[in-house]
Amino acid sequence: MKKIKILVVDDEEGIREFLVEYLNLNNFEVLLCSTLKEAIDINKQEKPPLALIDIILPEENGLVLYRELKKDNHDIKVVLMTGFPVEDILEQAMKEGAVSYIFKPFELENILELLKKVSTDLHNNQ
Repeated sequence: MKKIKILVVDDEEGIREFLVEYLNLNNFEVLLCSTLKEAIDINKQEKPPLALIDIILPEENGLVLYRELKKDNHDIKVVLMTGFPVEDILEQAMKEGAVSYIFKPFELENILELLKKVSTDLHNNQ
């Protein structure tokens, strides 16, 4: 079975390392980055079908990044992560088409279940 490309954007190194290892073992090809600019560049080059992005990033919030990703990759499915109460940003992102969100800290099984559901939906819509 072909691995699904996923763009993972988080400024916390520990979370990135944790996710890349786990997701690589579970049929995902992880494109890892920590900044808005890196994410935009990788998205333009790779056009991943799926992204997992932190809402709180050093230079901007995840909603801004979500909008930038959609400009170059209209079909990308985005799942947001947050460890902070940012309901207004989550609500706006969901209105604009983000597929889901998850709160940190999360169990790896929960994030995997969510991403598998989204990736199954990707296959069903092709």
